[in-house]
Formats: sequence, structure tokens, C-alpha cells
Amino acid sequence: MKQFPLCIILSFCFSGVSAQQKEYPDDVKSVDGMISALYAFISGDPGQSRDWARFRNLFKPETKLIPTRKNESGELVIRALSPEEYIEVFSTRVMK
Repeated sequence: MKQFPLCIILSFCFSGVSAQQKEYPDDVKSVDGMISALYAFISGDPGQSRDWARFRNLFKPETKLIPTRKNESGELVIRALSPEEYIEVFSTRVMK
């Protein structure tokens, strides 16, 4: 997502316990593993399908992801999104 740099507060974001962990155990074994899985996920080509279950596995529901962008005036805009809100916005690749 080269257009939307992503800031994440790691100490609050990553889930240590998840029902989906059984599907992606290597993603959550270490902080490095979680970061690698996240970067692999968000660095895909536009139009490439995403494994949203893998994405959900990385976060607690109360996590806030903070994508940034510039508006039409060139001002930096941030928006805090839950993992589900992130999926809703970025599955269509449109930032509201």
C-alpha cells in the first residue's frame, strides 16, 4: 500500500490469542513474525486478492490501525480504523 503508509502501535495491536491462530501459527510466534506477516499482506499488488482471515489473525478486535494520506489540499490526513473497518475500506481500495 504505497499510497497509504501505515502506522501501527505494536504494543496494542497484535493478538497473542486468537481462534484463527491454528491456521497461521507462524505469523504470531514472535513480534518479527507478526511484522513480516503484516508487511507481506499489505505489500501486495493492487487488485491482488487478500487473505483477510490471515490479516484478522494478527490483531485484537479493539486494535486501531492508522492509515495516512494526503487530501486534495496536500494536508496529511489520518484515520483510526479497527481491523474490520480497515478491511471494509481497503477491500475496495478507497479511503473515505
